[in-house]
Amino acid sequence: MLDYIDKDSPDIFYRDVESKCLKPYTGSEEVFLSIVIPTYKRAKYLEEAIESALNQRNVRINYEIVVVNNDPQTDMSALIEKYKCIPNISFYVNGKNIGMMGNWNRLLMLSKGKWIAYCHDDDMVKDDYISEMTKILKNDKYSNAGGICVCRDYVFEVQTEEQKQKARSLLLWELCRVINRALISFRYLYRKDIEKITPYKSLYLMQNIYNAMSCGTVFSREKFLSYGGWHEENYPVADWYTSLRFNEDNDIYMVRKKLGISRMAVNASLTLRLAEWFIPTIRILQREWKDEKVNKVLKKDRDIAISAMMEAMTPEDREEVCRYFNIGFKRYSKLRLKLHAIKKRFWSLMHNIDWELQGR
Repeated sequence: MLDYIDKDSPDIFYRDVESKCLKPYTGSEEVFLSIVIPTYKRAKYLEEAIESALNQRNVRINYEIVVVNNDPQTDMSALIEKYKCIPNISFYVNGKNIGMMGNWNRLLMLSKGKWIAYCHDDDMVKDDYISEMTKILKNDKYSNAGGICVCRDYVFEVQTEEQKQKARSLLLWELCRVINRALISFRYLYRKDIEKITPYKSLYLMQNIYNAMSCGTVFSREKFLSYGGWHEENYPVADWYTSLRFNEDNDIYMVRKKLGISRMAVNASLTLRLAEWFIPTIRILQREWKDEKVNKVLKKDRDIAISAMMEAMTPEDREEVCRYFNIGFKRYSKLRLKLHAIKKRFWSLMHNIDWELQGR
């Protein structure tokens, strides 16, 4: 266990909980890629996720699909009956709910492939996903990578006005981020199809370096197991935090081609209030990082990082966060937030100019 993981945290692999095999894998013993699908009360979408993983073009490797149901009460018999003759798919159900990160770790343990690709039950992969990823994973240049991320398209499925507003705000945020980065970053004038990414770059530009890991992000199974798997004590940002920490010791690459499909529907990111995820996120950002450049950014420009997130909050959420961190609310008034936003854009621009001049 790594030194920055809470030593008093529970067993993140839930070894005392059995996963019952409902349909075993009967394909080739040598598996190159495992597409793993964690599921919980989403039977409506699960079949689409499975079909996307099965309907692949020009496949030249042995791959498996592993589905683990985290809800013992859900009946999967009809779905299993449909796929009973397909050798490279297996179904499991956990003896009890072991939480989101627990189920992700269970898939890590049950998969057989050298590489493991996460595709959540409400997301999908495109039909050229495996053929494109095989070209990369078979390339010696990326053979020692810790992970390969992909870009994605969206499918929209919202039910209430509140959910529609949240989905629109996420889309607007994505659009503004793309436009902002395109305008300020020289590397977008000649960006590569595959780019190496780092925690430093991610924190500096306030972006998620893993994009949507739920629709095709690939990890080296051996490296991720050696790292210690997903650490749930940082919920609701446990996946983000674990990924960044994993990136400290492992090379991660981003594929610019859209190979995944992310569904904008009801999930944790749309139901959590901003203050609920903001507080643990800032607490995490204040921890020590191995990379001195990351620590320098967080210590020198902490206000920029905080204001970049608080800018989108309601006044009520902002007050709650200020109370939690014992920060004067006036310090984060609307005017000051705007000034911080301007400073952040200038800060990001200077970083990208420096990035190019040094030939990084």
